[in-house]
This record gives sequence, C-alpha cells and structure tokens, in this order.
Amino acid sequence: MFILFNFEEVLSTLMFWVQQGLDLTLAQSHPNLPIKVRHLKAGIKLTQSLIICGPPLIDGLLQLEFSSGENNHTVSFIHKLLDFLVTPYMNMYTKLLIIRTLDNLLVFKKG
Repeated sequence: MFILFNFEEVLSTLMFWVQQGLDLTLAQSHPNLPIKVRHLKAGIKLTQSLIICGPPLIDGLLQLEFSSGENNHTVSFIHKLLDFLVTPYMNMYTKLLIIRTLDNLLVFKKG
C-alpha cells in the first residue's frame, strides 16, 4: 500500500519543526540544561539535513522568518544560526555544528 503525501504539507511541517528547533526561547523553557542543548542541536541538525537535500528545501528555509530579540524584527535562518554562533556559553560542539551547517549551504547557489 502506497501513501501519497502532498509535498507542500510535508514541507510546511518540516519548516515548522525547524522554527521550533531553532527557537532559543523555547529551548530555554526546558527544565534541564542538557535538554536545552539537545533541543538546539536537533534544530541545527535538522536544518543541516534539509540543506543537504537540495534547492527545493533551501527555498523553504530561506522563506522562514524568525523573530529577533532586538526590536521585534524578523531575521532569516542564516542570521539565526549566526546569532547562535556568537551566543555566550554556547558549547564548542554546537558552534562547530553551526559552521558545518553554514558550510553545507555555501555549496548551493541559493545559499
């Protein structure tokens, strides 16, 4: 039995998960520090995996808007990752994961 999925529905679900995964406020709402770090790492790894999948998913990522803590303006996922890179107390593994994610994005013209 084959189950057919609508690409737009799957894409919107994946983009919702990326938004939740890269939400620092949501990650900080967890009670324990390891869970907070796992939350952000999962969001970054999901973003990295979607970038590797190619241009259709990169287009979806580029259309995402994240709220910035400063003046309530919106930023792209690239700016969100760069904000994480300079966040104090971010562990080195997570910073390297962010750099790898941004490096994967540079392979494509869209990035």
